[in-house]
Amino acid sequence: MTLPDADLPRKPHRRRWLFAPYLLLLLVAIVWTAGWVWLRVSTMRQIEVTAQTLRDQGYQVSWSAHRVAGYPFRLETKLTDVRIGEPSGWALEAPEFTAEAAVYALGRWTAVAPEGVRLIRPAGGGAVVIRGELLRASVSGFDKRPPNIIVEGRKLTFAREQGAAPYPFQTAERLDFNLRPGPNDQAALLFRVENARTELTGLLARVAQDRPISANWESILGHMSAFRGRNWPDAVRAWTAAGGAINVRNASITAGDAVAEGKTGDLTVGPDGRLRGELEVDLREAPLSGETAAAAAVSALAGGGAQATLNFDGGQTLIGPLSVGPAPRVY
Repeated sequence: MTLPDADLPRKPHRRRWLFAPYLLLLLVAIVWTAGWVWLRVSTMRQIEVTAQTLRDQGYQVSWSAHRVAGYPFRLETKLTDVRIGEPSGWALEAPEFTAEAAVYALGRWTAVAPEGVRLIRPAGGGAVVIRGELLRASVSGFDKRPPNIIVEGRKLTFAREQGAAPYPFQTAERLDFNLRPGPNDQAALLFRVENARTELTGLLARVAQDRPISANWESILGHMSAFRGRNWPDAVRAWTAAGGAINVRNASITAGDAVAEGKTGDLTVGPDGRLRGELEVDLREAPLSGETAAAAAVSALAGGGAQATLNFDGGQTLIGPLSVGPAPRVY
C-alpha cells in the first residue's frame, strides 16, 4: 500500500499584478487630467493676452463672464455679453458666444452664437440683429495668411433696428462664406446665398424685382500678405496699394426666371471704397419694367437674353453710358 504524495508547498499568488492594468489606467487618467488643466489655463491666458493686444491696437473687446470647460476631450470656451469692435466703427455683439476645439486638434476652432448676433455698422448705418436655426463659424490654419475661415448660416433673419440704414438681406434659407489660403500669396473667396429676401438697390434690385434670390460668387484674391492694417478700410487700402485685385471666376444671381451670370474679370477697390473694373454679364429671361432710361436699357438687354459689360467706375455701375445704380461698396 502506498501513501498519497504529500502536498507540495504552494507559492503565494502574486495577486498584485491583477491590479496593474487598473493602476496604469489611473496613471493615464491623472496625466491626461493634468494635461487638460494645463491646456485650460493656457487657453484662458491666451484669450486674455489676445484681447489686450487688440485693445492696444484700438479695438473694443469685452465680455461679462468667461469660462473654459469640455473635459476630457474638448476645450470649450464660453463668453457672455461679448462685444468686439474695430476702430472704423464695425462691431459685433452676442449674448453668448461659444468656441470649441478637440484637444488633439487645437489648430481648428468652431464657434457658435446660439442666440444670434448684433452687427453694428459705421457711419450711422445702425445695427442689424442676425438670428437663425444655425449660425456657426470655424477657423483653422492660423499659421497661414489668410487662415481658413468658414461661416455657415441656416434659416437666417436680418432685422434692422429702428432708424438703421437698409441692409442687403431680410431673410435667407442658407448662407455660406469660405475664405481659403492658396499658393502664390493668393486666397480663394466663396460666397453663396439661397432663397434670400433682399433690400437691394441699383441693378441688382432691377433684376430681383422683390423676388427671392440665390447668388453665388467665386473669386481669387492676390497679394494677401499686404492685407493688414488697424481696421478694415486701412487693410483694404494697403492691399489695393500693393496691387491686390479680385479675379472673378464665377458669379451669378437668380431671381425667379431672371438670371444674371458674370464671367471672368478683374476688379479692384477705388479710393471711395467701391469696386472698380469691368465684368462681362449674361442677362436673360428677365421681364423687367421701368420708366428710366437705365431700366429700359437693362430690360432690352435681359428680355431677349444678351451680353452686357458692367463697368464699375466713379462709384457707379454703368452699362454703356447709362448708370444703373451705385457700384458695390467694400468699405
